[in-house]
Amino acid sequence: MAIYHLSTKPVSRSSGRSATASAAYRAGVDITDDRTGIDHQYSKRNGVVDTEIVTPNKIEISRSDLWNMAEATETRKNSRTAREIVVNLPYELDQKTRGDAVKDFAAHLSDKYGVAVDVAIHKPDQHGDNRNHHAHLLLTTRKIERLESGRIALTSKSQLELSNTQLKDLGLPRAQDELKAVRKTWAEITNKYLERDGIAARIDHRSHADRGLIQLPTKKLGWEASALERNGIRTSTGDYNRQVKADNERIERLQSQIVVGHKLLAKQQLEKKAEEARKCPNEPVKADKAPTAAPNVAKHAEQPNKRPNIDGQTINQANKVIEGYEKAVSSVAKEIQDDIANHYKTEMARLTVERETLEDNKSWFGKGKREEQVDALKAQYNEENKKHKLVYQSDFIDQAYEYVKKNTPHIISEAREASTTVKAHALFKQDAIDARRKTHYSGEITAVSRLGILQKTFEGKTIYHDLEKLQASPNVGDKVKISYDRKLNATLEPTDKAEWQQQQQEKQLEQQREMYKGLER
Repeated sequence: MAIYHLSTKPVSRSSGRSATASAAYRAGVDITDDRTGIDHQYSKRNGVVDTEIVTPNKIEISRSDLWNMAEATETRKNSRTAREIVVNLPYELDQKTRGDAVKDFAAHLSDKYGVAVDVAIHKPDQHGDNRNHHAHLLLTTRKIERLESGRIALTSKSQLELSNTQLKDLGLPRAQDELKAVRKTWAEITNKYLERDGIAARIDHRSHADRGLIQLPTKKLGWEASALERNGIRTSTGDYNRQVKADNERIERLQSQIVVGHKLLAKQQLEKKAEEARKCPNEPVKADKAPTAAPNVAKHAEQPNKRPNIDGQTINQANKVIEGYEKAVSSVAKEIQDDIANHYKTEMARLTVERETLEDNKSWFGKGKREEQVDALKAQYNEENKKHKLVYQSDFIDQAYEYVKKNTPHIISEAREASTTVKAHALFKQDAIDARRKTHYSGEITAVSRLGILQKTFEGKTIYHDLEKLQASPNVGDKVKISYDRKLNATLEPTDKAEWQQQQQEKQLEQQREMYKGLER
């Protein structure tokens, strides 16, 4: 399916980036930066499919002149010299159509904001997902205009670079609202081409929350993390995405069990009644008692009047609730499966006895009639045997869900609450690293909740601590040292940054002493 992705970030000198280097790398060309004298040589770079400079009023300018002008126009050491937009291109479209779509988008941006847009379309990385066609659009931060003298110049800042205060004074939408409009435009352009080519897939610019989706969004890995992951090195973003994927699969599993489709059991009952009506058209069909789960299924869950209190549950408690729900539904499904299977086994046993009795009774009906009846019983047996085998090819989860919903509804509501907790927990620890055994962490507590504790260490890392592993719960703002044993149980003691720095210095000195001792030996 087509995937929506649009991200934007500035090219700023304060981050050590330049517009000339960014343009050369993305377009796969050589550009000399007139301001610094540095040659940015990327003409041997692979993976660039197509490039184009798009300007308002079709102003003609070379890539090198454009970005050297951008660098020369900005004088501050922390100036933004360009803005980059990265979009995912649907792999369902062919190469030419992908190019047409992104160039339409570039023309819209250029005309609306009066800027030059440098388009570079890239094919998927040879080591990554072969569907990852994407484009880089490098926008000037200022409007490009041809002056009365005929000279091309970058003039006033574009709307995308203005602060919210400036935008308000001009009566323009806020920056975040304008970005939403940009995101929407890219979705509309892409969907137009998908529809034109008869492709059913569509992309949606809205967030999961705006679309009413429970599933959590993953985070873009980026090229550095992608390279590490390909080499078997786990990254925090990769770990987060894996956790999100697992949580989403669990949420989808819960949702799929809520939406009940055609029930195999009901179909089998209808088939049986239709068969009886065909055999005995003049007799009314008796309503069979449907095979159902054994009444002792209640043993898998507490009674509704004993509903446990799960308000303010921790993530471990939420996982236990979901595991209990899955166990209850699976257990009921197994009992339904066994009951239906036993129903067909009983019918097969009856047919076997009838066939054997008929074969032994040589005088009954005569030879021709007897063989005809035996063949009919064999055919009926084979039909029941097929149904019996079909039972074990189905999981009966939908029927089990309905049974649990009717007889022990609190399990369903608890599972929903628990899945909400799982989602909240994933968002809570989104950018944190899990605490590890035999390690200690010194720093300030930044968040405390039923979902756990976040601590920003003095080195600047964010650590997630499981609430149930701590002997005592700290408060936000506390500066503490949290130490873990081999079983991941933690102790907590006060500390401060000066003390921590002194300990680090002493540790370094001790390491140096050990090194010198080794050299002397």
